[in-house]
Amino acid sequence: MVLLKSKPKRNTNRWIRFNFILLFILGSLVHIRSFIHICKKTKCSEVTDESRLYDGMNYDGRGHVPWPWQTQKLSHCSNSTAQTLSHSLYPQLPLPTPKWELGVLRIPSNILINSKEGHEREPDFIQSNIQNNLNFFPGWNLISDDDTSCLQKLKQVDVYNTSEIETWFTSKAIGVYKSDVCRMAQLYLHGGIYLDNDLELMSPAILEDLESGFDVVSAISLTKKEIFQAILGAPPGHPLIHRAMELSVEIILKKRKLTYDWMGTGAVQMAIEEVYEQQQDHPLDPKMLQCLGVHLLHEIGLPSNHPEMTNRSTRNACNIAVVDNDDKMYAFSRVKEFSTTNKPCHFKG
Repeated sequence: MVLLKSKPKRNTNRWIRFNFILLFILGSLVHIRSFIHICKKTKCSEVTDESRLYDGMNYDGRGHVPWPWQTQKLSHCSNSTAQTLSHSLYPQLPLPTPKWELGVLRIPSNILINSKEGHEREPDFIQSNIQNNLNFFPGWNLISDDDTSCLQKLKQVDVYNTSEIETWFTSKAIGVYKSDVCRMAQLYLHGGIYLDNDLELMSPAILEDLESGFDVVSAISLTKKEIFQAILGAPPGHPLIHRAMELSVEIILKKRKLTYDWMGTGAVQMAIEEVYEQQQDHPLDPKMLQCLGVHLLHEIGLPSNHPEMTNRSTRNACNIAVVDNDDKMYAFSRVKEFSTTNKPCHFKG
């Protein structure tokens, strides 16, 4: 009798164990499938780089970026939840980990610069300016590239890794255009804040803004027609930077007509219009873009009697400043006269 009663119980236990094992196997298969799906959208070696794991992002830089953002928004944004906060909370793209919170930088702590022969070969006043800029970012890394290391970085980016671009870069490219493509590769690979060597920061305001969770930081030029890319910040692998690189290749290879004064500024402007659905051939809307995590400063011309213009020339764009909507001073666009190599904007003595 005992044996007859124990058989059904043993069979029941076996059935439970079988179902448990089956569920475990099915769960593992789902996990593996998800991992393979991620690998198809990114390189598998990059899966651990959380800054590139934008949920639902189209990694070839094309198509619609998945809005809306998933956290608090500014008071002027739709569905805002931040009207009563003294410190506005800005939106973000979703990241798997860590959770977004105020004070956590979404743009990595890298300062990016580049020049033909390296910044150590720049005039002394430019080297001093670079160091002064770095002083506003304590603890940040400096990533400085020359033409040789820039070319190596271009080869690490799918868009630029072609024989046509290598030939253009090594034999035909104008210096400013080399810098344009190099800064894009730097931003795409490393993320951080790119600064022109002759951009003169006047305060740590950019760093303070980054703590609000912005994804992209730049400025609108004095003409209001294009981006002033002497300041350009983004996380690594950002679709805006990828699209700007694609557009720059089309311009370089004569597949797209350049309708802006400069290739780099035009490519970034067109990329913003496409990725963030801005109206083409119209001034960008900084207020709307702010709702999407894009912080755009702008250039203005300062009069000679402005307090910041003491011992400073007004010649050749030396009086052009970068400010926010409240005219808070961020930087001078140049520490040297425009189109010169060794004429400082500052007076001696």
